[in-house]
Amino acid sequence: MTGWVVQHGEPLIVADASRDPRTLDVPGTPDVVQESMLLVPLRDQGQVTGVIALSKLGVDRFDGDDLRVVQILSDQAAVALENARLLASRERMVCELNAMLDISRSYAQADDEPTLAALLAQKLARAAGADGCVISRWDEATAELRSIGSHGVEVAETHFDVLASPITRQVLREAQSQVIQATNRPEARVARVLRIPGTRTLLLPLLAGGRTVGLVELAWTRAARALSADELDGYRTMANLAGPVLENVRLVHQLRRVADVDQVTGVNNHRYLQERLQQETARSARTDAPFSLLMIDLDGFESVNDRYGHGDGDRVLAAISNELRLAVRESDIVARYGGDEFVVLMPDTDARQARAVARRVIEGVQGHCHQMSDRSGVQVGASAGLAIYPTDGRTPAELLAAADAAMYVAKRNGGSSLRIASARSAARGGPSAPAGDRKPGCAGGR
Repeated sequence: MTGWVVQHGEPLIVADASRDPRTLDVPGTPDVVQESMLLVPLRDQGQVTGVIALSKLGVDRFDGDDLRVVQILSDQAAVALENARLLASRERMVCELNAMLDISRSYAQADDEPTLAALLAQKLARAAGADGCVISRWDEATAELRSIGSHGVEVAETHFDVLASPITRQVLREAQSQVIQATNRPEARVARVLRIPGTRTLLLPLLAGGRTVGLVELAWTRAARALSADELDGYRTMANLAGPVLENVRLVHQLRRVADVDQVTGVNNHRYLQERLQQETARSARTDAPFSLLMIDLDGFESVNDRYGHGDGDRVLAAISNELRLAVRESDIVARYGGDEFVVLMPDTDARQARAVARRVIEGVQGHCHQMSDRSGVQVGASAGLAIYPTDGRTPAELLAAADAAMYVAKRNGGSSLRIASARSAARGGPSAPAGDRKPGCAGGR
């Protein structure tokens, strides 16, 4: 009967609802008893926006006077409801605009992708009133989703194969949002956040540059009402703002890595070394903590370039760079200083600790046999100079000069050895410390 009033836009007085053919039994409700009904449409600007339905036990309990009173009230109720709806819509729009502005400004609040993704997940969850949010990056080539940030939800699997979930794959490939209810969608079993019982989840594609780069999963673990079309549009817009923000951070990180890394060897370059050396000098000046600087020059490398060419020379440099990374500690920084010279920056490291690292470096370099393009083997050595802050200098320039001078003393004394610099001996040349027995040449090599 309510549907009839909406369809026809006319009020209805029903003397006995139990006998009216428009009455439908609702499963799970008590049997229909004799009752009277009065139904009046709510109108706003000529459109039916709702229905007032009154009922009384008994037959023929409403008359024309009741109808006129309810019609007067219905006009006032329709206006009040529409005003309330508009006010709520305006407030929601203001909240969404603030959330969108907040999301667009997130770029300045984090300089790495995981931190930014967690921040965006928090902002999206709060804006949507959701209990949790997961943001993942999609690798289309491998069909893998990788979780990069979350808020309010424990993510059991950081990597997720989208081939196992048709609905997730559809969201990513067609760039269309989907609402999933865990209790009635079998596909929900393969969505990570849906493993919480009773969860409703909104899947949103993360777009950047006209392509899908990831997925946003908004989860409601408590009883949740249906999402309106306006709300879905708002959340899609927020996700569309989050996508470029994340993509920009990723691109900046890639560009920064290209700017910081030597393209031949894969270790840090001269510019990055100078930047970190400035930072480490300033930090140690504040904390009085020592740090060490190891300058390395390869022995016999020039003949590799002269005899075998720069292609083989570059491969030798790359292999030696790998040996340096294996020899140092996780906290140490390896950089190519230029040509065949390398530097190892060792934060919070005194002379005794630095000497141990330096010995491993020299032994690692001279213990490696490099196969050339003509299948011959070549072995190079390493001369190293070690400078300690603040003993050998208090500025980057002083420390580099001390380590460089010590390294050339080691080289003049036969190479493949370590020279410990000091304020006096770096200039005049004191005794060298051997790195250990020199390794024999490569079998079948030079």
